[in-house]
Amino acid sequence: MLRLGHTPDAGEWAVMDYDGFAGAELGEYQSFETICRIAKGIADHGEAFGHWAAHVGSESTDEIERFGDHHRGE
Repeated sequence: MLRLGHTPDAGEWAVMDYDGFAGAELGEYQSFETICRIAKGIADHGEAFGHWAAHVGSESTDEIERFGDHHRGE
């Protein structure tokens, strides 16, 4: 997107809208890896995963991966 865009030498991107992330706190310069990990978790487990990510911190990869160890229910 940056390389083929209309602005020469563009070097930054930003995500400005996080609707549907169930309370997960993400910043405008969040890594795509983190965004995808949380989006997949929400798709697989529902809103509870987004709230878990908000509770442990979106960059806390180890804690986010432990969601299944703590969640009971649907």
